[in-house]
Amino acid sequence: MIKGIGIDIIEIKRIDILIEKHGEKFLRRIFTENEINYAGKKKSAESFAGMFAAKEAYIKAVGGNGIEFKEIEILHDKNNKPFYNIKLKNYSCNLSISHNKTIATAICIIES
Repeated sequence: MIKGIGIDIIEIKRIDILIEKHGEKFLRRIFTENEINYAGKKKSAESFAGMFAAKEAYIKAVGGNGIEFKEIEILHDKNNKPFYNIKLKNYSCNLSISHNKTIATAICIIES
């Protein structure tokens, strides 16, 4: 049974500007060490934007005000499929992230 759905879309340039302006301070406020290592290997604003959208989608799916971005971790399996590294009692989270050169989007579906 579906318990929540969240979707988010973001302009990649917005994340790129924040990284240029605030650098490590911005990255460390929003992303975990694992996420920074993953996206840093690609040196890709697209990857950071996709993970940012995934975090926003999760917050919308759970209806969560007060959830910190770093409480939500996005990891990737051996096939590069993204997944949430979050412990939810009796729930599973499904995640899909997509991006092109200008926008990134993510959807989160929470099921029991």
